[in-house]
Amino acid sequence: MFIRLVLAGRVLLYEPDALILHSHRIDVATLRSQVRSYGSGLSAMITKQLVTDRTSRARILRRTLPGLQHLFSARSPKNARKAAGFPRSLTRAELLGLAGGPFLYLRGRRTARHPARRPAADRPARALVRR
Repeated sequence: MFIRLVLAGRVLLYEPDALILHSHRIDVATLRSQVRSYGSGLSAMITKQLVTDRTSRARILRRTLPGLQHLFSARSPKNARKAAGFPRSLTRAELLGLAGGPFLYLRGRRTARHPARRPAADRPARALVRR
């Protein structure tokens, strides 16, 4: 729904009094995994919109260059806030996640269409019927 609201030009509000519960990661390795997952989730969501919603394609493509500038520019609000000692491994993890998201989405889509391609652990168990 988030992407549909953004693409429809709706306004998202910042609510400073909102309470959000979350867990702080214990170490950099688990934080790195979370950051990578966020990146892959974002790019998978964008890929889904490109693949499934023809009306959104032009709007997404128009926002691609500004999005990349926001991602890579040292002066973007996202990067300007990073402290000098910010771990580069977290930035790399985010970029790897962003790069992998489209492949993960397409693999998941293919797997959903062809259940026989799922790993055995993901397939429902078949009941054996003896006659």
